[in-house]
Formats: sequence, C-alpha cells, structure tokens
Amino acid sequence: MATTHKLRAKLFFNKKTYRDIEIKSSATLYNLASAIIDSFGFDFDHAFGFYSKCSAGSYYDSDERYELFADMGEVEANVKGVKKTAISVAFRTEKQKMLFLFDYGDDWMFEIEVLGFGEQEKGAKYPRVIKSKGDAPEQYPDFEEEDDEELGDLFPLEGSIAKKAEIQNYFFQEISKIMEAGNLSEEELHKKMEELSLKMEGNIAAIEAMEIEEENTANPENKNQKELVKFFEGKQKPNEELLELWLEEKWGSLNQNFPLFRKYIKQKNKQLESLVAFGLDEKPDSVELINDFAYIYNLYEMDGRRPELEKRLINGCDAINDPDAFKEVLSITVLEFSELDQNILGTLKERYKANKMKSKIIKDLMKDTAPANFGKLLAG
Repeated sequence: MATTHKLRAKLFFNKKTYRDIEIKSSATLYNLASAIIDSFGFDFDHAFGFYSKCSAGSYYDSDERYELFADMGEVEANVKGVKKTAISVAFRTEKQKMLFLFDYGDDWMFEIEVLGFGEQEKGAKYPRVIKSKGDAPEQYPDFEEEDDEELGDLFPLEGSIAKKAEIQNYFFQEISKIMEAGNLSEEELHKKMEELSLKMEGNIAAIEAMEIEEENTANPENKNQKELVKFFEGKQKPNEELLELWLEEKWGSLNQNFPLFRKYIKQKNKQLESLVAFGLDEKPDSVELINDFAYIYNLYEMDGRRPELEKRLINGCDAINDPDAFKEVLSITVLEFSELDQNILGTLKERYKANKMKSKIIKDLMKDTAPANFGKLLAG
C-alpha cells in the first residue's frame, strides 16, 4: 500500500512553533517545501534548499544538499534538485532531521524531523496539516517603506542602547575623518586618538549610569523571561528547552529585554554562563551563542579565566566552515572586547595556517584591526 511521511517543521530559532505535516512519500521535496511554506501562511516566492547538516552556520558543508537552484541549471558538485527528488529518498528513517532554508535573503530556517510513516487513506487529500502549535511570524513585517534603509528605524532603540548607538556613530565618524586626513605621523595619529578618547569618556560614563539604572529596574516582561530568570536565580541544570527560550528571547524577538539580560550577564551569572556553554556544546557553530560567549569572555578579562573561555571560542571557530559565518564570528571576538585582541587572532592564524579560507579571513581582519586601520573597519 502507498505510504505517507509524517514530518514536523519547526521554526529553527523558535522550536515551540511548528507544523506537523502528512504527505505522500512519493511526493517531491518541492511539494514538501510548498506544503511547509503554506502551513506557515507564507508566500511561496523564493528559492530554497534542504540540508543534511542541521546547523544555521554551516549548512553549506552538508553531505546531502537539495536545492531549487540545481533544477534551474545552477549546478554545483554533489547538489541535487528538489523537483525530481522524492521525499522518501531524502528522508529515509524515523527521527532523521534536515535543515530547510527558504529565501536566501531573509534566511527563514526550519528544522524538519521525520515523526513516522503511515499509509495513504482512501479519499484523503495530501499534503495535510495534522497538528499546529504557535503563531506563525510575519513573512514580511509591515515596516515604513521610507525608513527601511535605516536599522535604527526598523528596530527603534531606546534608553542607553539608543544613546550608545548615537555615541558610537559619532565616534566612528570622527575616526574616519582622522584617517581620511592622511599624512599623519604615528605620533600625531596617537595624539588625535587620545584627544577623541578623552572627549568620549564623559559620554561613556553617562551611558554606564543609564545602564545601571535600567538594570536595577528591569523585570521579566513575559512567561519565557520569567522562566529564564527562575533559572538564572536557581540551581537547575541547563537543558534544550531553556536554551530555546534564551535563543528566542535574546535573538528571535524584535522586542528584546536588553536591560534584564544585560543585568545577569554583568553579574557574571554562573547559571547564564552554563546555559550558553551548554548551547555551544550542542551547537558549537552557532554565531548567536558565540556572540553571547564573546561578551562573557570579555567580562572575565582580568579574572584569569581567559584561557578556558578562549578554548570555547576556538572550538566554535573549528566547527564553522561557512566563510561569512566565520568572518562574523571573528569580527565578534575582536569588536566585542574593550581592547583589540590581536592575541586571539594570532592564535587562530597559527591554528588555521593550512586552511586557505580561514587563514585569508584572519589575515584580512588582522590587517583591518591594526591601529592605523581600525577606524576604517568601524566605519564599514
């Protein structure tokens, strides 16, 4: 008798939102993609792919890749199409997972898992949604068209974050002016930078005071944040559910409670640190978690723990094979710190000297972050 596949499609960064879909095993991956997108109420209007490596940072390193591009004639070695590949060929066993990436611009990611198999019922229509949980996000948020070129307009900043963005923008512009002036000796450059630094000190102190006030009055604003605070202030061990809550609240929401999270990070909360470390054990190539860990790493700069924390950052770099993700992680490890950390870049340069891609990215970043060029890097 003809069989069906029962699959769960979860939002990658909010796995509490999912759709369970039953579809004919003989249907194609193209049919499955259409069913998934339709179940979330999205328009089926972009290219997509399925990847055996269920990782946001290194899916391109998958052993199995099925992409619409292959059906369009844009063929890469070992990449198969989706219009002629049956679901039964790609999804072969129960509990098997793949990453489904839809729209390579907005990067809508879904984790697809095989729940089981069934038999086609006479008269039943497939594909069909057999279970739905959570509200689907908007595919195209209704931002003001006139503002869509400015990040600050898309994601309105408030309080100390807005002030910090304003100060940083001013700082970067002033550095760019100094660099563009040219013909400055090393001594003159140092003097100019020192003057600018002194000028900024008062503003930085004001921002820090604002942050402290915000953190002192910060409270959880929803159920997820209450669960996280309970974890931060308790002795519970980290788990996958708590990790998903952290990723959703810290990275998956447009309304992050920055003061609340910042308060626990600045307190060097051991529970929070253990959660991020647990996450990196589960997802060593997660750019988001490496970003979080880099911030924690910076706070421990004078606590004698840098070697231990540096090791975790290096493990993350080891796991990443996508050039853009690797470059982003390296930028995080440099720009997140209070001082330029050429030491860690030197360590990585030696570690990856046989890896052409990683070695080139490291060398370029070391060049950009040299004192004479740092302003150009910040100015973008």
